[in-house]
Amino acid sequence: MEKLIAFLGVIGILFVVAAIFAFPIMWLWNTCLVPAMPTILVNITFWQALGIKIIIGLLGYNSSSSKKD
Repeated sequence: MEKLIAFLGVIGILFVVAAIFAFPIMWLWNTCLVPAMPTILVNITFWQALGIKIIIGLLGYNSSSSKKD
């Protein structure tokens, strides 16, 4: 039972962290970019902002473990 509670706690923490990163992306997109180009861009939802954050993270991830000096 304790493992289940710990697992659900970790899932909850991950959701909070995802929200912390997704809301600024959504806010910037909807308040800065959309008004600047109203005929091309549309508002995005929280889940779309989270997807953008994940894609940015995947594209910016460096999988090499060797450090260059």
